[in-house]
Amino acid sequence: MPARLCFVLVALAAGRSVNAEHYDAVGAARPRRRSRRSSSGIDAPKRASAKAQPLKCGLEPGSDCVPVDEGAEALVDEARERLREIKKRGVPTLDPLSVPPLIVYPPAAKFEWSSQEPQTLTAYLSKYRTDEWLGPVIRVYETFFAQRPTGSEGFVLEAGGLDGVIAGSNSYLFERFLGWNGLMVEANQLNFAKLLATRPGIFRAETALCPFAGNLSFTGPGGCCNSVAGKPAKHTGAGLRDGKWGDSHAEPRSSNEYKVRCTPIGPLLRAMRVPAVDLFSLDVESAEYAVLSGMDWSIPFSVLMIEGCKGSTPSLLRSKGFVRSRDAEPEKCRNSRPGCARDQVWYHPDRIRPKALVA
Repeated sequence: MPARLCFVLVALAAGRSVNAEHYDAVGAARPRRRSRRSSSGIDAPKRASAKAQPLKCGLEPGSDCVPVDEGAEALVDEARERLREIKKRGVPTLDPLSVPPLIVYPPAAKFEWSSQEPQTLTAYLSKYRTDEWLGPVIRVYETFFAQRPTGSEGFVLEAGGLDGVIAGSNSYLFERFLGWNGLMVEANQLNFAKLLATRPGIFRAETALCPFAGNLSFTGPGGCCNSVAGKPAKHTGAGLRDGKWGDSHAEPRSSNEYKVRCTPIGPLLRAMRVPAVDLFSLDVESAEYAVLSGMDWSIPFSVLMIEGCKGSTPSLLRSKGFVRSRDAEPEKCRNSRPGCARDQVWYHPDRIRPKALVA
């Protein structure tokens, strides 16, 4: 996928309703099951039981994220108003020193996909198979997931999906055409304001991802190619400590920097009660090791699609039992040619096998 700014993460036809029956009041991400069908073939609408849930995460490594109950409704209302104003103005933040709250927004009860996008999986595959950015995710789908029975449940996590539109999102295929549940994570406030509207059928969280909770300074106006201020690529250790991550910093040092929340992905998934992740798409501008350092490896992950998988990241993945699948990567990039550092694919052989290895 193209360079993205944040740390972060299906319907069979346009106009389908999200089956919210399987979400509880705190937004637990239970596997999405096939909902009942109407006579028209479109999922019958159901009332959402989940509400946007503010969370508070501990500052120590291994701490949990817990629901914020007091004043939660007002906190959500204020956040939505801030995001509406940001989207209206087209700016990355209204206050560079203010840290947005951590809120998990659940799927909407009912929504319609754009009629301007491919309406079937066949049409999507035909249109984007040779696309420079979406071609690799199609290859991952065909290598690992195409052979699954129709209606199989799944969960996709995408960190770095920009504004969620089809051309910039690895999770789109799995949510729309396979019916998977999922979570999209985005730190840039302008991108997230758009994402909140463009992807109403998936869980969404406005945060960067780090080894443990804290704040970071970001730079960039929105769109692609925004990043942590400083040089997080220098980071090879345990992550954010006392506001230092590589040579990054928590407080803005220039007029084009602004503060973002930083959250470990493991406690966030535990708070959502996600039982397993089938696909994790990770595109975080050279900060992959730091993000993976915040994982809860007791949660089963099957396939990871990682841009710029280098430094300490490969050894970390191997230590957790993952194997690289070069067959699932674009052919021109399998030998790590210059310019092909993106989208390495790793899988856990105890949980899934590439199509070529399936007996």
